[in-house]
Amino acid sequence: MTKAALMQCWSKVVGASVLAALAAAGGNAAAGRAGTQAAGAQLLRRSAAADTLCDYRGTKRVAFRGGEQPREMTLRVIHVRPDRTRTEFLGPGRMQGGLRIEIGKEAWRLDPRTGEWRRSAPRGPAAVSLDRLLANYIATEERTDSVAGRRCHVVTIKPKRAGNPSRRVWIDAETNVPLKTQFYGADGNLISEATFVDIQFAVPKEVSASVRAPKEVAESGQQQPTLGFDPIKPAYLPPGYELVASTALSVRGRASGHLQYSDGLGTISLFEGRRGSSSEEPDHKGSRGEPRHGRGQRQFPLALRWEHDDMRFTLIGDISPVELRKIAASLPGGQNARLPARDGGG
Repeated sequence: MTKAALMQCWSKVVGASVLAALAAAGGNAAAGRAGTQAAGAQLLRRSAAADTLCDYRGTKRVAFRGGEQPREMTLRVIHVRPDRTRTEFLGPGRMQGGLRIEIGKEAWRLDPRTGEWRRSAPRGPAAVSLDRLLANYIATEERTDSVAGRRCHVVTIKPKRAGNPSRRVWIDAETNVPLKTQFYGADGNLISEATFVDIQFAVPKEVSASVRAPKEVAESGQQQPTLGFDPIKPAYLPPGYELVASTALSVRGRASGHLQYSDGLGTISLFEGRRGSSSEEPDHKGSRGEPRHGRGQRQFPLALRWEHDDMRFTLIGDISPVELRKIAASLPGGQNARLPARDGGG
């Protein structure tokens, strides 16, 4: 065999080896990604059940990044399994001195300005399932980290489709309770962050006794307001979103319908009311309690308002402005809806 033939043969062998190595590396990388995604999904499932399995109390710091200036709030949280939670607002700000009690699917809040207890919406739609989230998002175990002196698994939750929010969660390695959460908007910017700065996984009986429904509200027999009309559902929804709750609310003493949609993580709320009534969202807050907007900053969640005939609509979502406009355009009069001028949505 000539030297040239030997070189050609060697090149083929080396080339085949390189291709095999690359293929193996690619296969290993794919297997690695699949493994971290499977671990991420498993961690989320364990985390979703953690509150039913353990008691805890601690101090949580919440930071909101939207608006002209970042805002921070300190909370004291007491949780008693399976579904009783007391949250005290330590300040600063107008919510200082407030309380929130959640028991099962019911919730109440104490207004620190009036000292009155009022019924409140539960945190997020109860019907949102983890299966829906995992159908529309990819959960990946990133690394391990430490929060409040405890070892945590860090899981990122990213959308399979552009234009939706994402999240990063620090899950306690021993109890699976989420100790830190970062929420990112559809544009990838950090919106809010909630972190336990200290936590104890034991709640004395005298402390757990404070996690109870307020008598003055629990015994009042408050009834859900009557709308007097059938809420109009949008003809268009982004892929993956489904109706998870339909309720009637009393906003500033007037009846308002609230349709809530979710893909497991992202939330879209549609408020409808008669003209002369209020269809604005309660307290001008987002689905997670973030400030609605800040001067000179894009508001989060985004909001559209418009009127048509005798109806008034407010559409809110933590999705892209393009998708929010599509939803609005599928409702009566919604093609004329615009984001507020300060939001730059024209």
